[in-house]
Amino acid sequence: MEREKAVNQNRHGDYLKAWIIGAGKFGRRAVAALQKHGTTEITVVDRHLPRGLPASVRAFEDDGLHWLSSRLAANGVEAETLIIPALPLNLAAEWLAIHLREHGFPLSRPPLAETFLQSLPNALRLSASSAALSHATFLCPPNCSEPQETCTATGRIRPRPLYRLLKEETVEQYRPLIIRSRQIAAGVGGFQAAELWRIYSQARTLAGNPLLIGTACKCHGIIDSLTID
Repeated sequence: MEREKAVNQNRHGDYLKAWIIGAGKFGRRAVAALQKHGTTEITVVDRHLPRGLPASVRAFEDDGLHWLSSRLAANGVEAETLIIPALPLNLAAEWLAIHLREHGFPLSRPPLAETFLQSLPNALRLSASSAALSHATFLCPPNCSEPQETCTATGRIRPRPLYRLLKEETVEQYRPLIIRSRQIAAGVGGFQAAELWRIYSQARTLAGNPLLIGTACKCHGIIDSLTID
């Protein structure tokens, strides 16, 4: 059985410590959800912090990606912290690229093959090397509870979870390093910082292999290609 709960939880199952990277619409939604669920230490990072953040929230006006990179690189004990990406980029892939370069690994970002994208559900190319994916062809309701078997909006049986599809179906063309995004509250997902260290440890042993770096929940995901030259 997959590990469903993070280590940094209290006895009620709520996350104790969370970093929200981005303070736009989704970042603010995450703040409200985590406060409701009893998170005791919430940190928000954004270049432009909005007004009205709760006084109990630790806020840093900084580039979220570089703040995260420097914080985790300097202090591995933060590995149990919950990370909620709320920026319009693949946070895991960009963090990995920064961290690999800092440790002397030369990288390239080869384009994702069009034929490969066509094999994935509703792929939307964001750049030559990145794409967003979704099982949905519609705008999902913000209060989706991500039920186990059926889709909240359609009531139909869900297809294979996207995080599992990426892990199992791309091995021949890419070596997939996929982080599962777990739902924290309706419309809010994240992962433990330890997952970043996991894909870093794996990536550094795969020089020369085309890698597929991504985060995905059951229905939505984002992927980037990366190669250690």
